[in-house]
Amino acid sequence: MQTLMSIINAFLVNSIFRLKPTAVVKKTQAKVLLNLQTVCSLNRDMHNIRQAASEFKHRGLVYLGLVTRDLVRIHEVMQDTLEDPKQVSFLKMRRFYEVIHPVLLVKHYPVMLTPDHYLQDFIMSQEVYDAETCYKLSLQIQPNE
Repeated sequence: MQTLMSIINAFLVNSIFRLKPTAVVKKTQAKVLLNLQTVCSLNRDMHNIRQAASEFKHRGLVYLGLVTRDLVRIHEVMQDTLEDPKQVSFLKMRRFYEVIHPVLLVKHYPVMLTPDHYLQDFIMSQEVYDAETCYKLSLQIQPNE
């Protein structure tokens, strides 16, 4: 999921987005990019990511970003105890369980994903540039008009 988000964001960076060849790719692949961008949207509490994860056939596969976000939210929003400090908030414990349970199931449902070595090698061989360097390179490809 992180790799997909990074690739989508790379297309939307100003230094890449301004290039005319990118505009051609945008027109031909706009629907695919828009669909991927919609799925990876963080809007509405990651609703689309949650829906895609629930429809995934490997139920044991958990997106760590969702789990950590939910655990932090539960911890910050809900109180540990009720009005009486001796009474534990079972609602909070239940919410914790609902988030942690899919993670615990991972060991019972081994996920057999085969790594794509070509894609891994390609991604690892790419140079990483900051935004300023990307903009300077884009000016070499297509100067401002």
